[in-house]
Amino acid sequence: MKLTRLLTIAMIGFTLVGYGAHGAKAQGSKTPDEMSAIFDDINDIDKLRVLNPLKLTAEQVGKLVTLVQDEQKAYNKRLADAAVAPLKPLAKDVKEIRSKLLSGGTIPTDFDEKVKNIQTDFLAKRKKEDAGTVSTLSAGMKQILTKEQVDVAVGLTRNLTKKDGQDTLKGDNDAFFNLYVIGTFITYPRIVPLLQDMQKALAEVKTGYHGTPIKEARR
Repeated sequence: MKLTRLLTIAMIGFTLVGYGAHGAKAQGSKTPDEMSAIFDDINDIDKLRVLNPLKLTAEQVGKLVTLVQDEQKAYNKRLADAAVAPLKPLAKDVKEIRSKLLSGGTIPTDFDEKVKNIQTDFLAKRKKEDAGTVSTLSAGMKQILTKEQVDVAVGLTRNLTKKDGQDTLKGDNDAFFNLYVIGTFITYPRIVPLLQDMQKALAEVKTGYHGTPIKEARR
């Protein structure tokens, strides 16, 4: 499978909406909070497997948090605008059709076609926004990371996509870095709180666990 195809598959339907912790729930039951927390921690550990090799500094992590949050906000706004604008002209018809259907009326023959066209147009716009988001985040992250860190991310992605020691994807370093960005920073719903925890932990290691500079702590 070519990397460009995999990137396309990965981007279709991804969204930056709803970042945050969420536990698995079954209908009619609720996963205990402590179990949800354990699942979140397990998922975080898997994500840290590909974050820690970069040897990020607390300052870099802070910049990544800001970058991801800013793009998340911008992306969500662009999608909302793309969804609302075409629906406004249809709002009156929808209300009238619903009212008629409640008393046994029928759906106008052209209604489904109108809705289908709106959905198709929105999906096309979302796909474009998805690709743009990957491009923006990748470019922004390359400004934050060193060349060596980018190379590490590329190497990790190449290794993770191998099977039985053989390459399964073909593409240049930029394509593999984009795939790293998608898997690490876009499709993982807990990436922002995880990065915030990383930033705090790295800052504590640098200053000493009680806020005392390490040099002073050793005296």
